[in-house]
Amino acid sequence: MPLSLSQTVFDENFVFEVSAGVIDKRTVEILLYDFDAYSRHVCIGGTKLHLAQLDLSEQLKLWTPLTSASAQDMKMDLGDIMVSLAYLPSAERLMVVLIKARNLRIVDDARNSSDPYVKVSLLGPGGKKLKKRKTGVQRNTVNPVYNEALAFDVGKETLKNCVLEFNVVHDGLLGSSEILGRALIGNSPEVQHEEKIFFEEMFRAKNATAQWVPLQEPTASNLSATAKATTKN
Repeated sequence: MPLSLSQTVFDENFVFEVSAGVIDKRTVEILLYDFDAYSRHVCIGGTKLHLAQLDLSEQLKLWTPLTSASAQDMKMDLGDIMVSLAYLPSAERLMVVLIKARNLRIVDDARNSSDPYVKVSLLGPGGKKLKKRKTGVQRNTVNPVYNEALAFDVGKETLKNCVLEFNVVHDGLLGSSEILGRALIGNSPEVQHEEKIFFEEMFRAKNATAQWVPLQEPTASNLSATAKATTKN
């Protein structure tokens, strides 16, 4: 007899490397999905654990109720990019290292793969595109490894009001390119809380800091698109 959901046991451990100085600012989000081998998986509930409210000096076992999946949780998983950030104040230079990506969307069903590269734009107030760079293309993979450093010459005070926009793009050799996902890091209401903290920590850290950043669906209302519309008007 198959197990019901209430009897399901996963018995899996996950390890996250987080410094002690910021652990109380972090939240663990757990989402439960119904697996579908022939279509997209469906999020059927989730919960969030605010680490500041927990005693982490010893191992805990918790029962926590599931809440209904939000609209954000119901969106398709587009994968993640691992990014390292460092600011060199003496040279007034921002160093962005695209380390790798994982679980990207498959575009070419025949190869069950994609040909992704990453476009990085430095956006000023109002979404104005100040500078842009891009990585090389990694062929035939949805888990590309880049290890490419991209430099942006920008003053510290200017950078504090900027946003880094990452667009992961499938390179269509015989057709048009297609955006696989988008992420924002920086100072803007559009930026997710975790990515805002990542950006702020960069100015305080002595060494480069790296983090996985989830990709979101690209929208027409993104910062750079808003800037283009403003320019046209």
